Amino acid sequence: MVTIGFPIGVGLAPYPQDSSGQFFGRYGPCDHLIQFTKFGSVKVFGGFSRGHNQSGTPQADIFSLGKLLYECSTGKDRHEFPALPTLLGSFPDQELFLELNEVVLKACHNDLEKRYRTASDLHADLLIVLNGKSVRRLRLLELRLKKMRRVVVVGTILLLALGGGFFVVNRERQHAAEAVQRKIGSSIAYGNQEMNAGNWIGSLPYFVDVLQLDHGNKEHQIADRLRIGTILDQCPKLTALWHLKRSIRDAGFSPDGSRIVLAENYGRIKIFDLRTGQLAAQQSVEGNGLKTTTFSHDGATVATANDDGWICLWDGISLKKKDAFLNESGLSSIRFSSDDQKVITSGNDGVVRVWNVKSHLALLEIRHTNRVLFADFSPDDHFIVTTCQDGTARVWNGQTGQNIGPPLQHGSWVTWAAFSPDSRLLVTGCLDHKARVWDIGNGNRRIMPDLMHGDGVETVDFSPDGRLLLTAGLDGMVYLWRSDTLRPVAANPVLK
Repeated sequence: MVTIGFPIGVGLAPYPQDSSGQFFGRYGPCDHLIQFTKFGSVKVFGGFSRGHNQSGTPQADIFSLGKLLYECSTGKDRHEFPALPTLLGSFPDQELFLELNEVVLKACHNDLEKRYRTASDLHADLLIVLNGKSVRRLRLLELRLKKMRRVVVVGTILLLALGGGFFVVNRERQHAAEAVQRKIGSSIAYGNQEMNAGNWIGSLPYFVDVLQLDHGNKEHQIADRLRIGTILDQCPKLTALWHLKRSIRDAGFSPDGSRIVLAENYGRIKIFDLRTGQLAAQQSVEGNGLKTTTFSHDGATVATANDDGWICLWDGISLKKKDAFLNESGLSSIRFSSDDQKVITSGNDGVVRVWNVKSHLALLEIRHTNRVLFADFSPDDHFIVTTCQDGTARVWNGQTGQNIGPPLQHGSWVTWAAFSPDSRLLVTGCLDHKARVWDIGNGNRRIMPDLMHGDGVETVDFSPDGRLLLTAGLDGMVYLWRSDTLRPVAANPVLK
């Protein structure tokens, strides 16, 4: 395989060169994710981006060559990269394969900074592998073959000498080895199951067990470490952590991703600076029973809503109070319109109201027969979504308040909803352990499959680019799903 990549690498060389208990989740800019619990733990993750190739650049050509070498050396499809053959330990040219695999991994690295910068760099590494590695491997195989023959002869003599006693001991050892192999197979199966479900961190304990069970088998441990290292590279990275005295009811990123606002349950509103991790501002709210908060789309204002009906507007930097007015009943959610001139609130009295933030006038009222848990505008303000304790979510005209399409039926309370960035899709979370996706432009058609949790789904959201879905629930899990297939965002299928 090296001889295939070597002349291609030479051909590319002239290319021009450049220079806790209940979990909630929110997407933010710059591939950040905030996870917060009702026990006061707040975590911010980053590193979900997998990198992109820029067509027409040297590094894009290097990437393509790497995928070619991968298919040639493994016999697998390029989409399975970086999966290695499961029988890697039995390869006669394993050392050469691993050396070539290191070249392929660097050529196809998602991070452009870690990929070969020029074809000359790739060519140099291929030349190193080409010169001597195969000869060294051949000599190593010959030496092992001679040693194996000697072991066979000595083993046969010892077996005949020891007789029946040796047979018994050997049988017990074989049984023990088989038990270890069964445990290894079981751990790999459970680890793959967690990985296929998108729970990369949850798969690690199983694969670490495999590494420990392979103690003494250096060849197998190489594959074990490759598997664990690749999974760790796929896992989200913790970038911020705070422990607060009160539980967290709601949180949100500023539009530029530099700040995060937190609403303590029946407590204070706080802003943290994500660059320094320090508390930037905090303020006691008007009235009692702080329930929810959000940034305006320009980041200049923070809105809060209380269980006693107070709506407050605050400066997005200092949390100095700008304005406050009172709703007729307690509130459960508040969100801004795209132009930040209106806010929408959901009330315990079953009424959703759209307010003019300057005049405090209710521009629109949408009435339900039961308590409304959440309401929000679509990104283009054409639609409004409401979720209710009666087991339905409904879509409304954002200007007239007229109902659009049939109710979206669920099996229990509908806790949350979010529109895709293009306002075409809607995802809803429900306490029946499911999140569901609906096609708003096609008669509110339900798109299968449902997104399953082990307990009720509390919050849902789309990523800013619409490629991913986030769901967080009472099972303590936060999942990422691909919006085009509604399948978990699993790690690359490594060494299954």
